[in-house]
Amino acid sequence: MSDHGQVGVVPQKRTSTIAIVAIILAIVVPIAGIVVGIIARREVARTGEEGRGLSTAAIIVGIVLSILTVLPLLLVLPDLIQVYG
Repeated sequence: MSDHGQVGVVPQKRTSTIAIVAIILAIVVPIAGIVVGIIARREVARTGEEGRGLSTAAIIVGIVLSILTVLPLLLVLPDLIQVYG
């Protein structure tokens, strides 16, 4: 047992920290989550780290939450213009 009793142990790939940050930002600040998610995808592709799914999720969540934030404003805007315009 020259490998100290660890037969067949494969080292796990590290999850990209920036991908983790991207998914958190996507929930808190959606636009920032989109940008950091794109950066994280490029880093994961370049380094081979884990986190492609997280970065993709950050982009999707950021887009969806951005739309859900902007859409109500666009729906209310004509009424605001009519009342205050």
